[in-house]
Amino acid sequence: MFGRVISYKIARFSLTKWKNITNKANTIYQKYGDVSFQRVVREEGDSLLVIEFECYPSKKEYERITKKINGDKRIKILFEKFERIVIGDIHRKEAGHDTVIELKI
Repeated sequence: MFGRVISYKIARFSLTKWKNITNKANTIYQKYGDVSFQRVVREEGDSLLVIEFECYPSKKEYERITKKINGDKRIKILFEKFERIVIGDIHRKEAGHDTVIELKI
C-alpha cells in the first residue's frame, strides 16, 4: 500500500465550493484507478483545517494514476479553482506501508 496525506485550510464560507471541487475531483481520480479517500475537517475559528488521506495499492499504481490524472484537463481547471479557496500553503507527505507520517501544520 502507498499513501499520501495532504493538509490545508479553507475559509468557512468556501465550504460549498470546496465540496463541489472535491466531489468532481474524486470522480476523475476514480476513473483512472483504485484510489480511496478519507477526509477530516476541523473548525479553526473562521477557517477549516482539512486533512486528506489518499490510499493506493502501491507506489507504482500511485505514479500511474497520477500521470493519467495530471494529463486530464478537467483536473487542471479544478485545481485552479481549489487554489483560489485555499488559505496559505498546501502540505503533502507520501509514505509506504511501513512509514509513519508526521504533519506539522
